[in-house]
Amino acid sequence: MWQIPDGKPVQEAVHWALESGIRHIDTARFYRNERGVGDAIRTSGVPREEIWVTTKLFPFEALWAERAFQRSLGRLGLDYVDLYLVHFPPPGLLLSTWQKMESIAKQGLARSIGVSNYKVDDINKTLQAADIPPAVNQIHMSPYHYSKDLAESCEALGVAVEAYSPLTRGKNLDDPVRSRSPRRTASLRRRSSFDGAFSAALSSFQSRHGRNGLRATHKSLTSR
Repeated sequence: MWQIPDGKPVQEAVHWALESGIRHIDTARFYRNERGVGDAIRTSGVPREEIWVTTKLFPFEALWAERAFQRSLGRLGLDYVDLYLVHFPPPGLLLSTWQKMESIAKQGLARSIGVSNYKVDDINKTLQAADIPPAVNQIHMSPYHYSKDLAESCEALGVAVEAYSPLTRGKNLDDPVRSRSPRRTASLRRRSSFDGAFSAALSSFQSRHGRNGLRATHKSLTSR
């Protein structure tokens, strides 16, 4: 739910996503819309246990990560989150931050913990001292922005890769190589991000985009 304002805009976006069958709602402290996301989840009519909720630790709050998490949980109005990520590698605090993340997970407040925007060296350093390995590395990935080495390294280390901005933030939608139709191009680009055992975090603002994205995940590309 990046770049979607708190309050009614993000509530509508979450409702549209859930109505379309999407069950992964991704937010972050940095997005400043956790409160609206939580309100939408509670008023959606979809049982909480059917929704996968991700939020993220802002790196500047890494020194007090557990307190920052409690504040995020309070804004969301939830008893737990399904996935809590370190949004960016906190300089000089990789290991101490991960220890705090593990504490949150051991309390059952986050069902899974992971990282975002980590390079291979960051993941290796974290794994060296980890009791609980990162479940996920959420990275910028699309047909136009793709680090094969990073994706393959994560797979080798047992860390799942989740793509953000699979639509390149709205850029290149008129690429004639991908499709004559911008709408079709968006669907193809979403689909290609799902191929290869990756998942994608979508941040559609309009309901029709969310529905098109959902349909795209059930289609196979006829050409590469």
